[in-house]
Amino acid sequence: MDFISFPKLGITINISPTAFKIGSVEIKWYAICIMLGFALAILYCLRQGKKQGFKSDVFVDLAIIAMVFGLIGARLYYVAFRLDQYIKDPIKILYIWEGGLAIYGGVILVVLASFVYCRVKKQPFLKLADIAAPALLIGQAVGRWGNFFNQEAFGVNTDLPWGMTGNIIADNIRSEAADIKERFGIILDSSKSVHPTFLYESLWCLLGVFVLWLFYKKFKKFDGEVALMYCAWYGLERMLVEGLRTDSLILFANVRVSQLVAAVTFLAAVVLIIVFRVRKRRKKALDDDDSLIIDIPEDNEQWQ
Repeated sequence: MDFISFPKLGITINISPTAFKIGSVEIKWYAICIMLGFALAILYCLRQGKKQGFKSDVFVDLAIIAMVFGLIGARLYYVAFRLDQYIKDPIKILYIWEGGLAIYGGVILVVLASFVYCRVKKQPFLKLADIAAPALLIGQAVGRWGNFFNQEAFGVNTDLPWGMTGNIIADNIRSEAADIKERFGIILDSSKSVHPTFLYESLWCLLGVFVLWLFYKKFKKFDGEVALMYCAWYGLERMLVEGLRTDSLILFANVRVSQLVAAVTFLAAVVLIIVFRVRKRRKKALDDDDSLIIDIPEDNEQWQ
């Protein structure tokens, strides 16, 4: 029997990665979490989009784009940094049920595909991106619980009260301990608890939904700003938490791909928000100055 345990909290849950079976087909909790997060994200977009005057058809189209290109991008991104595992048997690239999806790859390809869609359909890409940004966090917050049921995406050993373990976690540590030590210089103990990094990201994304929604309602100054806020918000968390994980993709030496991407994304988003806000403030100041100028007619015009 598979189990997940939080030893210091005295909690043990007997639960399998498989939710149920339909005949010989296994329905995984991971898939349920992903689809639930996706559905909630779409509902959010439809509700907020309607308030902004967008037709629901636009978000249905974008949902299909996100589903297709998100999966393709997430898989290709992962495979690109694990080519040594797939070069000898390329057909395994298609075996997504064995795991191996990277969210940054999915987001990047979805953004590109959505931009092309908006250009073709003559839709305001930045306005739509601002609506979709909190929805993306909803999907991530819920979807990350798939990692909980799979007992994956965990971190290094910890003595914190919420440290977790489980039979699959322990088995993975024992089988991958040598590889983890070689790649990261980290020694893991399968008998001890690990950081539930999936939980850190889920809670951060959930908080981000409220932060971005409030920012959209009260503080947004230009189109695309909420999307940039998403990049900064998620980038900050991923930059910090990725350093705890033991399954990170490696770029070179000990540089983690997602950590580097997150740092660049965070810094770029913050800089762009500052630059565009300063420009908008200067433009507004110039417009205000122009409004104080009174056209005085020439003498010959005044007395004609």
